Amino acid sequence: MDSVESYFSAFVSDAAELDAINNAIWNDAIITSIEQWPERRSVEKVKRQVRRGVVHRKRRKLWLTVTGGAAFLEKQPQFYVDTVRAMYGAVVPTSFHIPGQLTPCCTLQYFWLTSDGQQIVHKILNVLAHLRPDVQSCPLLAPIVVILLHFMNESECFACAIGLLDSKRQMYFEHTHKGAAANQRSLTDVARSRASPNFKFVVRVVSERFEQRVDRRDETMYQQLKGWQTWLFGFLPFPQLVRVCDCFFVEGFKVLFRVGVAILKHFHMAHKHQGVTGDLDSAVCEFVRHHHDDLLMSGFKIRRVSRHLLDRYRERNISASQSLGEVADHDVESFIVVPQADKQSTIVMESSQWHTLWSWIPSRFEVCKPIRLFLSNDDGYNLTTLYRKCAHHEPLLLFVKTTEGEIIGAYLSSSLEGRFPKFKYFGTGETFIFSLAPEAKRYCWTGEADVTAYFIAGDDTCLAVGGGGSSYGLWLDRELNRGVAGPSTTFANPPLIPPAKPADNSFAISSVEIYAFADH
Repeated sequence: MDSVESYFSAFVSDAAELDAINNAIWNDAIITSIEQWPERRSVEKVKRQVRRGVVHRKRRKLWLTVTGGAAFLEKQPQFYVDTVRAMYGAVVPTSFHIPGQLTPCCTLQYFWLTSDGQQIVHKILNVLAHLRPDVQSCPLLAPIVVILLHFMNESECFACAIGLLDSKRQMYFEHTHKGAAANQRSLTDVARSRASPNFKFVVRVVSERFEQRVDRRDETMYQQLKGWQTWLFGFLPFPQLVRVCDCFFVEGFKVLFRVGVAILKHFHMAHKHQGVTGDLDSAVCEFVRHHHDDLLMSGFKIRRVSRHLLDRYRERNISASQSLGEVADHDVESFIVVPQADKQSTIVMESSQWHTLWSWIPSRFEVCKPIRLFLSNDDGYNLTTLYRKCAHHEPLLLFVKTTEGEIIGAYLSSSLEGRFPKFKYFGTGETFIFSLAPEAKRYCWTGEADVTAYFIAGDDTCLAVGGGGSSYGLWLDRELNRGVAGPSTTFANPPLIPPAKPADNSFAISSVEIYAFADH
């Protein structure tokens, strides 16, 4: 194939030796089982044989079949070509960037792909991002597309990739920020429960590194091992990675966890007498780069690494990513790509602040483009104008900058058109208030039934968010000149502005800005 360097033939030559060994095993019965995929009996037969090794000249057919690529091409043979033409017209660009939501888990290794082949990878990823805008984050897709393209043409590679993304039979990829962050954490849980001696060694290494005792369940361990996918797709030698992909396409995501734990097991055996110097993650990466033992066979000897177990850890770690504070929030934010706003904010100036905001908003809006509806500096300091310009839009992001430089605000779940002639609350429990400067904090609805009504309220004299007590979570006057940010029952929040401010929690407003969410 034109996309692959000529010295890829060295791998093919080595694979021919495996073919000579396995050719007798890969008989007509195995080929028939592949063709009968995904019948239960054929799945089990193919799975057993793929674990033992794949005949190189059968690999393309195997991958096309088990990923669903062959079935896709049979139904829509011209779909990829037609989609590229629809996206780019008659003259297709020769250079592409990787879409932000498909940013790989590590520095992308192209192995034997030519420069043209590398751009084909980028093009396929752009088509996938265009067709699947609901995919918020999928850090493993890019390295998988690279591997696929070594063994098949562009249209076949695309068909396999979209088959993996849409698979109902197996779990291959996470599609959300929180899911991807949860998978970063889950290897720690698997290693602790299924490879305890090896995990204890890693805990000892980390304790020595930090010169203090680290508990087996300490958050530090999650942070130390969260780069495990980089071990596989950034440092594993190509022949081993291809073998891993053979089993991954047949058995799903649990194969990667098995290999991750096997790496820790072999790392332990190699270093139990000589110790580890320097950073743990760097040491493991260097070890993987030069390791040639069969990690797959070691991984399959680890018992009870089931899909049910991984699902349980996944759900627990998604909850952790939402509730463990700054560490988990950072995990989630590292995957987030904020769409470019139509107009640059004059209040929220730093990209890190936008990333924080995007980790807070409901996930269904994370792919939407922020559209500015109101800016007091341009539209005037008038609440009636704010209502008029923001009518018919929901949800909304409200930013307020004080004359002291604090940045606070609210996520308004319902349209301000819903305000009543008299001051009366409306909205839903998705509403929350926040501060961005001097520090980022979010305060969500407590869920208490007796404050369900106290979300948003407004009339011609003021706009308020949160209540139920003696103060409002955030309150603005009709001239957008003064505000109050006090404790509220709705969000169980302390004042959004520092406690050294006036006792009534009032402040002077410098600027007010409101954004809505629009589809691209």
